[in-house]
Amino acid sequence: MDIGNACKKAGEKGGHVQQEKSSIGEYGFVAMLRDTEGNAIGIHSRT
Repeated sequence: MDIGNACKKAGEKGGHVQQEKSSIGEYGFVAMLRDTEGNAIGIHSRT
């Protein structure tokens, strides 16, 4: 799943995006989410 789609889905399910999708250069992209209980979740994608 694309990071953008994962961020959208998190919001739809009651969580929120703490840090939007951002580039980490040649290593891809990252984003930080919070679930409905406040737990931080980091996601990574090469594309």
